Amino acid sequence: MLQWQATDGGAWVVVRRPDGAKWETGSREADVTISGPAASLLFSLTRRLPLTDGDITVDGDADLARHWLDNTAHVSG
Repeated sequence: MLQWQATDGGAWVVVRRPDGAKWETGSREADVTISGPAASLLFSLTRRLPLTDGDITVDGDADLARHWLDNTAHVSG
């Protein structure tokens, strides 16, 4: 389980399932938590800012976070 935690408000959890990822609002214990300002999280999620950016903290399984970003398509619209 992967969690995005905005330090300026809000949290989202992503659960990977065979039929795709399921996003849920709220905070819970996760394998990896990526935290930082909401704008930095959005830029990271859309591959416009690396997870190594100074505003972003990765706690837990950093390899899982990188794998998820490397293997998940981002579609806006």
